[in-house]
Amino acid sequence: MPLGPLCLLYSSPACPSFRSPLFGQVARETMWEEFNYTLNVSEKTLPGVDKMVTTCGSAMEAATGAHAIAVMTEWDEFATLDYKAIYSVMSKPAFVFDGRNILPHAALREIGFEVYAIGKPEPAGSKRF
Repeated sequence: MPLGPLCLLYSSPACPSFRSPLFGQVARETMWEEFNYTLNVSEKTLPGVDKMVTTCGSAMEAATGAHAIAVMTEWDEFATLDYKAIYSVMSKPAFVFDGRNILPHAALREIGFEVYAIGKPEPAGSKRF
């Protein structure tokens, strides 16, 4: 199931209900069109969903206060983000879920992230959240 415009996603446990700031390269309206088309998710099918999703202007803004980042596209910009700076604004423990296996996993672990590469085994000795 392709999620075209969905690029960087996290959920903050500090929020009383599920809230998910998103960062991507598409307009919010286009994102909702894609959600409706691919997932049948819209205000009509899930009243209140629009208020549960916050779109952000940068990856840094989306990651601030988050415990997790999920990369769900192979766009080059996500492989070249300043992950040291991003880690510094995230809540700890900080997780990265790499859905496209485009990130430098060893370097991210060195920064302090718990990294989970979708479809790859965890390295020996890794911590479980």
